[in-house]
Amino acid sequence: MKAILLAGGTGTRLRPATLGINKHLIPVYNKPMIYYSLSILMLCKFREVILICDTDSKKTYQKLTSPMCSHVNVGSGKDLSIKQLAKIIKEIVNFKGEITFDESKPDGISRKLLDSERIYSLGFKSQTSLKDGIIKTYNDFIKTL
Repeated sequence: MKAILLAGGTGTRLRPATLGINKHLIPVYNKPMIYYSLSILMLCKFREVILICDTDSKKTYQKLTSPMCSHVNVGSGKDLSIKQLAKIIKEIVNFKGEITFDESKPDGISRKLLDSERIYSLGFKSQTSLKDGIIKTYNDFIKTL
């Protein structure tokens, strides 16, 4: 399965940090920003990545995709609440504090489940659970400290 990663643009919103370096190479926790996008693609078992680096990436992207087939949701088909996600992260990072929610504030849409039917029809099946993905990401982050 192929993935297309847009890495073009001039980085004007990140100036002055981008005056001497491409925005995708700016270090975040001692790794270039693009490392994290590529890591997620690797965790999702993408082995072929088209990296578009030109500043006119929209034209290149349009050449490589067809209308209405350019974006594919990647999900597990499982839904969970922000509270459930917070509990998972709390357990993984061994946070001993309390997580509180201000129930008087709106919390966005009630369901955040992606429609992943298109990618399923291409043969994709999630091989890493959300919890395992968070554990792997957290452990990789800890190694950079």
